[in-house]
Amino acid sequence: CTIANCITQHRYGREPGVVYADYQAIERCTEQAAAKLSEFGRDRIYLPSIGTGNAAGDPGIILPILEKSFSDVDAVLWLKTNKD
Repeated sequence: CTIANCITQHRYGREPGVVYADYQAIERCTEQAAAKLSEFGRDRIYLPSIGTGNAAGDPGIILPILEKSFSDVDAVLWLKTNKD
């Protein structure tokens, strides 16, 4: 088991209408995580709701990033949006 932490936002808060998710950071982190999986010979990853919870990111932007980064990996995603 390997655990990694990805920093995907520079600020946090709950101000209405403010998106705290950093889409470029999400892309960099997930690409690096996918590379590490390959390096470690792993083919499965479990992900929390990266950027879509309190960070108020758009799942329509984030999901394609995840699909691209983990295209060769069996990814399990727990996605919670602000609408839940």
